[in-house]
Amino acid sequence: MREIYTQLKDLRLASNLTQAQIAEKLGSGGYTNKAVSDIENGRRKVGWSVIQDWAKACGKEAEIVFKNMKP
Repeated sequence: MREIYTQLKDLRLASNLTQAQIAEKLGSGGYTNKAVSDIENGRRKVGWSVIQDWAKACGKEAEIVFKNMKP
């Protein structure tokens, strides 16, 4: 299973955005190039709101999908 942090990085790269650009799009909240790097490398935890904002900055929509759930 891929970690969410790797998925966020892959999303940014697929959107042709630099770390500086995604930090700028995330706006206020203390997101610098270093913060983005820390997130992408799993050194900084993120909540659902950051994941949603990240996806929006990349022109996508975040959703939760549960796989392999047993009834």
